[in-house]
Amino acid sequence: MASADLRKELECYVCLNMYTDPVTLKCGHNFCRDCIGRVLDTQERSGGYSCPECREEFQDRPALHRNITLRNIVENFLSTHPDQEESGVFCTYCIHTPVPAVISCLMCKAFLCVNHLTIHSKSPEHVLCVPTTSLENRKCSVQHSHLQAGGPNIGAVQQTSGVSGVTDILLDVRTAGHLLHISDDRKTASWSSSHQHRPKTPEKFQGPQVMSSQRFSSGRHYWEVDVGGAEYWRVGMCYPSIDRRGNQSRIGYNQKSWSLERWGLWGNQFSVIHDSNEIRLPGGVSSRRVRIDLDYEAGRISFYDLCDPIRHLHTFHTTFTEPLHAGVWVGGGCIKICGGNQK
Repeated sequence: MASADLRKELECYVCLNMYTDPVTLKCGHNFCRDCIGRVLDTQERSGGYSCPECREEFQDRPALHRNITLRNIVENFLSTHPDQEESGVFCTYCIHTPVPAVISCLMCKAFLCVNHLTIHSKSPEHVLCVPTTSLENRKCSVQHSHLQAGGPNIGAVQQTSGVSGVTDILLDVRTAGHLLHISDDRKTASWSSSHQHRPKTPEKFQGPQVMSSQRFSSGRHYWEVDVGGAEYWRVGMCYPSIDRRGNQSRIGYNQKSWSLERWGLWGNQFSVIHDSNEIRLPGGVSSRRVRIDLDYEAGRISFYDLCDPIRHLHTFHTTFTEPLHAGVWVGGGCIKICGGNQK
């Protein structure tokens, strides 16, 4: 456990990997030299500089001071803690000889080795494949019969580098508004009529909104949420620099966030929103659960209705300039993060 905690402390805020050639800003936060260099290059074009972790602003481009002590700690840690072995998840269809799986189809939950992956077709609309380490071992009988018979290809896309699996989202209580109750396991956000009396901090939202403690600045990730217990809700992703007060702080209602929401007099309207630009979804969301899929390098945030079969709702396309957090807004009732380490 101590080893895992130390590894987390040695991760760069931007790339989420172990520090490479770590440097320090004036505020005291550390980053890989290349990572913070790219961030500062992006900020230079926008006319201002700030630390991506604490958001302290700098009048001029900050100098990068090499952190030799931190570099030595990282090198020592890597020499004494080699990478973990494979997860032990094997291809569903390699029955006679176990072959490590490299990916799992989100449509049928089958685990696939490199060879069986080629049977799947590439889907330009859905992102249906993720790594295998955190998914249940389930498979679709329809797909199994097609594979055995060499039949038609069924929806999946080929694995790319940097793909990450189902993400164990935890809500950051420090960012939760005073009318939002966060469960002890940090998986459920409930609207409350009583004030939660948390300390006032710059991170805290004024409204019933909360961000995840996890941040994502590379790779593919997805997370799922049970929205069936909420009257009105918004789920999506946002930059850490999103405003925390006023209407412009609502997820989807600014340039720094993207959301799927349920609204309307009877809660029967559904929309996707970015920068207050609303796109109505005539078909709505028919199930209790939705999925948010992030492909950081490709600049995509996609929303899915987890009905049977899974239905793609909308994909936003952009170029991300900051790490992203999951975001949740609750206007009555509660919503619950699904998957990850939850029992």
